[in-house]
Amino acid sequence: CTRVLNASGDVEPLTTETRSIIRDSITGMASSGLRTLCIACRNLGGEEWKDGDDAPEEHLTCIAVVGIKDPVRMEVPDAVECCQRAGITVRMVTGDNILTAKHIARECGILTDDGIAMEGPHFRTLEGPEMDAILPKLQVLARSSPIDK
Repeated sequence: CTRVLNASGDVEPLTTETRSIIRDSITGMASSGLRTLCIACRNLGGEEWKDGDDAPEEHLTCIAVVGIKDPVRMEVPDAVECCQRAGITVRMVTGDNILTAKHIARECGILTDDGIAMEGPHFRTLEGPEMDAILPKLQVLARSSPIDK
C-alpha cells in the first residue's frame, strides 16, 4: 500500500509513522493468535480489466487491517497430548505468520518453552549439521510453502 484511508475517510499518503502503527497492530493481533487481513483497494481509472487478469498489487490504498480468529477445535489439544504420550513428535507446518503460528501451537500443546519455531524460508537455507541440530527441537514451521511439508 502506498496510501491509507484515515479516520475521517480521506485518502492520504502512507507515512513511515502510519506504516509503523499498522505493523504494530498486525503484530499485536498475530501475537494473540489472529490471522490478519489487509483490506485495500485501487482505482483502476479506466484501465482495461479482463477476466483472468491478476489483481493489481501495487499503488493500493489501505482501508483497514482486521484480525480473524480461527479457533482451535476442542479435541485438538487432547489429540496432540495423546500422540505425544504415544511417542509421536507432533509438529505444526503452516502458512501463518510466525507469531500467529506460535500462539496457535501453544494453544494446541505443540510448542513448548524449549521448542523451536522458525519460518520456512530460513528452514530451507539450513544444511547438514545445522539442520541436524535444529530438527529435534523444531516444533513449528511458519510461512511455509508446500515444499516444506
